Amino acid sequence: MWFLIPILAPLILFPFYPLRPNGIEELLIELEKPVPIPIYVKYGDYGFNFPDLVEAAQVQLDSVQPKSKYNFTLVDRLQLGGKEVVIPPNEYTLELYLVDEVAAILDNEDPHILLAYSLKIVHSNDLPYFMVQAISDHLIYSDLMRFGDVNPNDVMEIEIVQIGDNKRNIAANVTEYLMNHSFNFLNYDLNYSSATRKPGELNSRTFYFQINGTEEDVFNIKGVEDFTAFYDVVYYGLEEILSLPDHPKNNLNIRMFSLLKHIVIEKIHKKVKDLKAQGITKRSDPRIQQVKSVVRDLYSLEKDWLNLYRQVKIW
Repeated sequence: MWFLIPILAPLILFPFYPLRPNGIEELLIELEKPVPIPIYVKYGDYGFNFPDLVEAAQVQLDSVQPKSKYNFTLVDRLQLGGKEVVIPPNEYTLELYLVDEVAAILDNEDPHILLAYSLKIVHSNDLPYFMVQAISDHLIYSDLMRFGDVNPNDVMEIEIVQIGDNKRNIAANVTEYLMNHSFNFLNYDLNYSSATRKPGELNSRTFYFQINGTEEDVFNIKGVEDFTAFYDVVYYGLEEILSLPDHPKNNLNIRMFSLLKHIVIEKIHKKVKDLKAQGITKRSDPRIQQVKSVVRDLYSLEKDWLNLYRQVKIW
């Protein structure tokens, strides 16, 4: 009697290689991560040798930091002995001073806050808490606010009116200041006129100034201070137009720069969505490579936001 004995073919296992994401998918994955924002910590005086102070403050900051598009990272620049520390321009900075009382003082123009601390809070190990409170309540507050849709290519029409009969036309001085003032990145259509007096009803996009005394007063110390006050009136008048966060009240530049960062990130996300909608997905495509280069800079710890803005503005 014959029996049929089945012969099983050897099972051959092939390794499984997951499909590699295409260029657009790689960008979408990368853009899911929060953008790193450095906050530099330094001494304003000779300082103390605090072990793990910045690390302890980072743990505290992480515990209270709400989920957002940013990852705020403390950078240790604590140098004993009053050594000069170089901080990249336009970056958040927390400066520590030992005094008798605890206080936080925010700079009027720079993204810089001074934290005065006492030996009492050092002994109670509360210094990391006060550091984080100063950072959260002042430096990064506006970064956590919601902004509306802002088109960086929109032109803001502003009228500058010179009051009085002074013959010197200083419109050029106004233009130069507005174009160079701090983080100014907006497009202005500046118009100039003159009037004998300021009207009772004011337009939010019309600003008035008057030169008191002689023409030379504009260029001496007092005149420059008075003229700078006028620029501040113009600059703060942008709050209503742009619907900026209302805090920190005494530092418009921080709020304006928060808006700039928001625009950069929104423009990058929109560009990636547009490329995907157009079916442009290949990793080698020059348009994909261009966006990848910008995203690479975006996710570096130290970045030039103004340069990023100039790149994405034309997209």
